[in-house]
Amino acid sequence: MKSTATYAHRQTRSAPLDKYRSINAVVESFFGVLKCERVNRVWYRTREEARADLFEYIEVFYNRKRRHGYLGNVSPADFEQRSAGSFETVY
Repeated sequence: MKSTATYAHRQTRSAPLDKYRSINAVVESFFGVLKCERVNRVWYRTREEARADLFEYIEVFYNRKRRHGYLGNVSPADFEQRSAGSFETVY
């Protein structure tokens, strides 16, 4: 039977890995969506054109208008608007 100290040591060592894996999953998901919805559908003549288009896609569409599953299939702008009234300011 393994001791509690050994179990605790293994838990603390794996916690940063679990956090990394979680963050990595989010990043992989984002880039998968970006490639599927934008990069693979548009032909860019220059890198600057690609940068400008991807910046606009991410900042204007993806972050503000695109529906996100983790927000209950609403856009971030709609989510913020809906939840703005549900928080009270505490002084």
